[in-house]
Amino acid sequence: MISKVIIGSTFKGCCRYVMLKPGAEVLFASGVRADKVLNTITDFDAIRSLRPGLKKAVIHTSISFAYEDKSKLTDEIMIQVAQAFLKKIGLHENQAVCVKHTDAKHHDHEHFHINSSRVGYDGRVVSDKFIKNRAAKACDELEAEFKLTVARGHGLGSGKVYRSQNQNKVKDEIRTAINSGLSDGVTDFDELTRYLTNKGIEMKVQYQSTGRVNGISFRKDDIAFKGSSIDKSLSYRKLISHLANQRGIGHIENGFNKNKQIDYEK
Repeated sequence: MISKVIIGSTFKGCCRYVMLKPGAEVLFASGVRADKVLNTITDFDAIRSLRPGLKKAVIHTSISFAYEDKSKLTDEIMIQVAQAFLKKIGLHENQAVCVKHTDAKHHDHEHFHINSSRVGYDGRVVSDKFIKNRAAKACDELEAEFKLTVARGHGLGSGKVYRSQNQNKVKDEIRTAINSGLSDGVTDFDELTRYLTNKGIEMKVQYQSTGRVNGISFRKDDIAFKGSSIDKSLSYRKLISHLANQRGIGHIENGFNKNKQIDYEK
């Protein structure tokens, strides 16, 4: 099992992404309605309002299983794993919705997402200190308890990023696709977006509240990377410079029209 934890500020984006993804299946919900995504967001926000000053109330966790476990992972087993995971990290008494994704083109591994609230029904807040290490430790324990395949390269307490061989494979696929697009003569962000979309890759430019570009990220099979973490040449600034050079106009400061940005979280 591999866990990926994101701590966020609003439930809207993560709930819409998790629940509206094609092929998404709700495994269970606790303290929130899961019939419509708007109802889920409303219910999360109602309890979150008990702590209006809390900036980071959302814990979004994705858990992926090894290829070897696919045949034994029924929905019931995944529900048991998810509920046990929440208990181990101290969120079992808080609101949560767990959703399985089944849309990946090469769906060789099972995975689900859990959106949970740090704010309890009494207004108490679950600490997010060392949450990534706590999640990794929980996964290690659950692998043993449920007799699941041990994730390679999975360690405890070191603060390292936990990646499976599949995550590294996806990173290589994204890098290869981007380089292929550039080699094929792609000259602007809209072209590159379409090129990558056809290969099942989402590209998203991140903006600060001031409107200034903060960076660029790529996602495939529910695994996301910053451009610079894939390759230093794929940071936002270097990528727009490369595209500008392909057009023969030299470096430009902003190669992406914010008004044309595709919303990957419906």
